Amino acid sequence: MNGKQLKNSILQWAIQGKLVPQNPKDEPASKLLERIAAQRVVASGAKQSKKNPASRIYRDGSSWFEQVGSAEPKDITEEIPFDIPESWEWCRLKNLAIFLNGDRSKNYPNKSEYVPNGVAWINTGHITPDGYLSTSSMNYISEEKFNSLGNGFIEKGDLVYCLRGATYGKIARIDPFERGAIASSLMIIRPLQFDFREYIYWLLISPYAKQQLNIYANGAAQPNLAAKDIEKYFVPLPPLAEQKRIVKKLEQILPLVDEYDQAQTQLDKLNKELPEALKKSILQQAIQGKLVPQNPKDEPADKLLERITISRHSSHSEESSKKSRKSSSKNPVSRIYRDTDGLWYEQTGSSEPIDISEEIPFEIPETWTWCRLENLGTFVRGSGIKRDETVLEGRPCVRYGEMYTTYKVKFSVVKSFTRDDIFEKCQKIVQNDILMALTGENKWDIALAAVYQGIEELALGGDLCKFTPIECNPLYLVYLINSPYGIEYKRNTSTGDIIVHTSVGKLGNFLVPLPPLTEQKRVVAKLEQMFKVL
Repeated sequence: MNGKQLKNSILQWAIQGKLVPQNPKDEPASKLLERIAAQRVVASGAKQSKKNPASRIYRDGSSWFEQVGSAEPKDITEEIPFDIPESWEWCRLKNLAIFLNGDRSKNYPNKSEYVPNGVAWINTGHITPDGYLSTSSMNYISEEKFNSLGNGFIEKGDLVYCLRGATYGKIARIDPFERGAIASSLMIIRPLQFDFREYIYWLLISPYAKQQLNIYANGAAQPNLAAKDIEKYFVPLPPLAEQKRIVKKLEQILPLVDEYDQAQTQLDKLNKELPEALKKSILQQAIQGKLVPQNPKDEPADKLLERITISRHSSHSEESSKKSRKSSSKNPVSRIYRDTDGLWYEQTGSSEPIDISEEIPFEIPETWTWCRLENLGTFVRGSGIKRDETVLEGRPCVRYGEMYTTYKVKFSVVKSFTRDDIFEKCQKIVQNDILMALTGENKWDIALAAVYQGIEELALGGDLCKFTPIECNPLYLVYLINSPYGIEYKRNTSTGDIIVHTSVGKLGNFLVPLPPLTEQKRVVAKLEQMFKVL
């Protein structure tokens, strides 16, 4: 149960006579109703009271009846929502208060007539969450404008009630103001006795009152009420002494409920965020060589990197060999190494080594090495597959938006298909290729990576690229690219504010902490084991 549910339960107990014990010495609510009936005639005027007579609700055996003025009693047993203690009575809200609308004449104030200091001009936006009026956001009108109004003047002890719009049913005591006027979206509820005010306030924010509100509200897009509707609300009325005990108890326990609600909100937030935070922390530990133990029998990563370099320059035909030599001359492989002083250098082709120690983000184990992502495989960009080029049944393809809604870390089944002619002209993804998005809606989503583990070839859509790793464990690279370190690199190197972009060149320049191949497999196995638990 969250704080809101607990508060609603407590309010419901309060208005059903279950929050505080009844005292047989209390004057029953029936006597209270008799006294305030006379007060209502005085407050409303004899003419108005005759026009809108008070009702009397009473029980006859197991049935409830209501008599309005001199009319015949009406059986309302089906309308009574719950049982109340013997000393309580049911009545209509109009028996306990008078209702006043705001001024709606040509003198109604507009914003251009607001003044820095003057008389309070109250609207729904001034109602605070704890049911009072805000002094910091209050609007003010001049004495002259105030005196030109004909209705809606507040008095000490009043309540204001919202009649329309998204906040209809919102209620507040007028404190700390004792003088002012209300906007037309509000209505004044003036209890016939000041002692009623707090009980009426708590009643009108209870779940039961919200049910009453929904009975009488009309209008779907802009719900609204009228004073005559609010007057009809059924009120479970306790003896005055018990009203005071109820209010006192609510004032004692509801602040504790608010504290509970804050604690529960923080706990819910923690429960929601903790798994993701743990996941990020575990990923970071993994790519720094702190998740699984190193094995001195593992082949060092620099030996793996040598084999990958040879493989990248190898070819199966004279034609591809020529292309490979031309590409290698244009974009030579870099070599990153640490010297005897512990400094890191990068040498590209036959150029002079460059000290890149400042670029190295963290320490790695002795058996690991640093390299650029482009040194571990090949990149290929996709080409656009338009929406009208997709079909319900056809050749499998991957489109840009699916990276953020469908494919997480690894996937084997696709949800999009295209025509044969489109498929044939597109670049293809095969098993163990890594898919990355080159465009995203924010800098944290950019270049999300997932490895394809299916069997069929897939057509590669636009704003995507594939990376085909050589010998490396593709899942290790995916976890690396999606780690906090990888996300930070992509965020710092991408461009754009609303729609963010990166490039194959920037992704290829990504510094990779490369473990031995056997340790890559141990890291992936451990990550998947831990993430399954999370």
